[in-house]
Amino acid sequence: YQRYVKKHHEEFGLDSAIPIWKWDASTTVFKLVVALKYIAAGLGAGLVVIGAGLGLGKIGNAALEGIARQPEASSDLRSTMIVIAALLEGAAMLGLVICLLTLVLK
Repeated sequence: YQRYVKKHHEEFGLDSAIPIWKWDASTTVFKLVVALKYIAAGLGAGLVVIGAGLGLGKIGNAALEGIARQPEASSDLRSTMIVIAALLEGAAMLGLVICLLTLVLK
């Protein structure tokens, strides 16, 4: 049995071959927390990127509709669109940095 457990650890690196009465609860919980931290950071970064993309699309759509309706106001609409897009990109970068910090910090 001990050889099987040792071989299983070397081959897979998992604790699944150890009987439940020999589990260390603190180590198992710590591994679960670390795994959930990576999952949360990945999902958070994905949602930030999707949200920024949708926001930029809506800004571009609204600006193009406004320019099509009033061509004489195109310079004002374009500059406003660029400022709003820059603010949106800044917020998206802040969200990505926060997601990456969750991986680094405990």
